[in-house]
Amino acid sequence: MHLKSSVSLATVTFSLLLCSFSAFAQWDYRQDAIDNIIESRIDRRKTQARIRARKRARTNRRKSSKSKSAKRTATKPVSKKLVSKKATATLPHHAIAIHRDTYQDFHMDDINGYVVTFRFTPTGTNRKPIAKTYLYSHLKNRQAAEYNDLPIGIYTVQAGAVYRGKNYAVHLGTQEGTSTEPTGGNFAPTLKLQVKTAKDAYDDLVVQGFPSIFYIRVIE
Repeated sequence: MHLKSSVSLATVTFSLLLCSFSAFAQWDYRQDAIDNIIESRIDRRKTQARIRARKRARTNRRKSSKSKSAKRTATKPVSKKLVSKKATATLPHHAIAIHRDTYQDFHMDDINGYVVTFRFTPTGTNRKPIAKTYLYSHLKNRQAAEYNDLPIGIYTVQAGAVYRGKNYAVHLGTQEGTSTEPTGGNFAPTLKLQVKTAKDAYDDLVVQGFPSIFYIRVIE
């Protein structure tokens, strides 16, 4: 009886151990398969993420290179133009003075005086001629026309006078006559005028005319 009990107890114990081992072996196998599936999914997701990241990087590089090239082509010419405009626009202009011939008294006793029209024709450009008028009158103390708005350039200057509806030719010169030779000087039908940047007597950069002073003589 005791032997049978021992045999039965051994049999039960062996059966329990066998069942436990079988269960453990089966559980471990299932876990390895699941781990493999999970790891393969993780690898696939990592691969897809890397591919997406590379695509985004290529797209961003293309956009960046296009925007940089567009900025380079759009910015450089504009900045040069702005600099050139500012360089001339901020400089003060010295007036160009056009006096009447000191030794000529052409109707200067008339309070209405006479009107002279100046024509400044730029050379070597497509700009239109610039016309300006001035009333010369001794009684109104109008002895010299002054202009400080002529653009930089080289001009051929011509002039004509009108007195009481009659037209008169005008000559221009940088040298007048004298009291002993009133008709002297270097008057001619045209005069060359250059407007450019230069330094004045105070060493400041300005826009001024060369010559800055010249004279008119009405041809009667």
